[in-house]
Amino acid sequence: MKKRFKVEELYKTAKQSNVSLLPVNTSFAWWEEYENNTSIYDRYILDTFRNFYYWVVFSSSTPADALADFKEAITSFLTINQKRYSELYRLHVLPDSAYDIVNNYSVTENSTRTTTEGERSDTQANVIGTHTDAETNTIGERTDTTNNTIGERTDSTNNSIGARADTNEEKVSAFNSGDYQDSNKNLINMGAQTNTGSTTSGAQTNSESSTSGAQTNSVNNVYGEQRNSETLTKGEQENVENYELTRAGNIGVQTPADVIGGHLDLWDRFNFYKQIFDEIAKNYFVCQNRHR
Repeated sequence: MKKRFKVEELYKTAKQSNVSLLPVNTSFAWWEEYENNTSIYDRYILDTFRNFYYWVVFSSSTPADALADFKEAITSFLTINQKRYSELYRLHVLPDSAYDIVNNYSVTENSTRTTTEGERSDTQANVIGTHTDAETNTIGERTDTTNNTIGERTDSTNNSIGARADTNEEKVSAFNSGDYQDSNKNLINMGAQTNTGSTTSGAQTNSESSTSGAQTNSVNNVYGEQRNSETLTKGEQENVENYELTRAGNIGVQTPADVIGGHLDLWDRFNFYKQIFDEIAKNYFVCQNRHR
């Protein structure tokens, strides 16, 4: 047997247990708005479907059992319709800037051109081989001789002393006389004298000889191999050019008023969550004295 429970009764049971009327913790991104605002949406369901009933199979069911069964049934319903609701939700969250309510034609063309240069390495090497610079200065053997010759010579010395007479006189005086009288008188006569000295020196030669052997002065400069290398490396380069062309307007026979009218009609009829609630009521609720 079946047993019915009023929607109002299910609502009160949910609030007494501090839970939501419809299922939560689903994996549907489009259902998150309900999960974050359950009290608002549950009150809307109560006000809209207060006099509707939900039927359960077992007559012994309590309001809590009916609420659990109802939430399980709605979970299955949302899962079966998740693709359709996902597409409807995209329209629901579409921002106003995404379309023009006057122009019904808007096309944007993007063109991208990419130029890529591969990695490149330029290397310049200068190599100088081993080379030797040699400088040699040679001075041959030589003899430096100095001869000083003094010829034979005679040195003579003549000393002449002419004749001379040397007189030696001695005088005495009487004790009573102040006059001196000759006592002794010596007279020495020396004839003229000549002293001759002769010194003879033979020929003399003073010789000085300096001999220098052959001399060689050598300077060698040796340079090892030298290498100068210069490498220029350029990494990969990519040049990107973007072009954007936008066209917008109104095509066909529609006037701007027609386009605005379509916009008003869409949002007058379409409400994402209201549509889901209406479909739940259509499939799971019945009016008083009616059976599913």
